Amino acid sequence: MSRKHKRLPEQTPASPEAPPVSAPPAEPQIPVPTPTAAPAPERATRRDLLARAGTAALAACGLGAVVGAVRFAMPETADGTPRRFALGTPADFKMRTVTWLRDRELFVVRDDKGFGAFSSRCTHLGCTVQRTAEGFACPCHGARYDAQGAVVSGPARRSLPWFALWQEADGQVWVDVSRAAPTGTIALAPPGAGP
Repeated sequence: MSRKHKRLPEQTPASPEAPPVSAPPAEPQIPVPTPTAAPAPERATRRDLLARAGTAALAACGLGAVVGAVRFAMPETADGTPRRFALGTPADFKMRTVTWLRDRELFVVRDDKGFGAFSSRCTHLGCTVQRTAEGFACPCHGARYDAQGAVVSGPARRSLPWFALWQEADGQVWVDVSRAAPTGTIALAPPGAGP
């Protein structure tokens, strides 16, 4: 087995006396855009469609959660309710009781000293507080108040506000929820004395 090798032609070294050949200066070439056809739109696969539908459903759920969280954090307010209104006559409230007026969101206290009225809305986020053996408790976030509405524990930082009371000439006890009053009950002014 003999192998034949190709013989490469011999290269002769360039002679030192030959001058180097220079190339003519090149002209700058500007690329010419060639028109290309628009790529054909890809046809969506079932997998792509399901992925997009899943992403949209996830986004809708996330948006719903955010809206729900914001709505939960905002206190409910009753706009348009009158700021001054009659509570009833003194005979409507038994001695040594705390009466909840649900439609007015107030507690009316009557004791040996007189009358008092304070809000039934938690000062944290506006939930309606409930009576307990120790005072009041917010069922939403656990704020606790004593029997006078002062904060005992929980996220609420302000006591339940007390409001100004007076008795009109017709014997009706009135409250003004836009005017704060000191905590506790007071003797009502004689009928007709006004606020």
